[in-house]
Amino acid sequence: MSESKYVAKTKRPAQKLARVIEEAGELIAAYGKAQRWGMASRNPELGPDDPLYGETNGQWIEREMDDVLDAIARWRG
Repeated sequence: MSESKYVAKTKRPAQKLARVIEEAGELIAAYGKAQRWGMASRNPELGPDDPLYGETNGQWIEREMDDVLDAIARWRG
């Protein structure tokens, strides 16, 4: 969820923390899928036109980790 249209326009700490929690939830979802289907598995619902086409569950987890770290940095910063 790195797209700027999803970034809160406010600087209120509660909203920044809410983003951390939301991103953590996405990380948990990615990890759950990887545990169920495997780290090398790919989302079969993504087509060739999707920018995430071909991404493995392991890569998805890494992307979500980056989003969590970014959200934490914004919350602290």
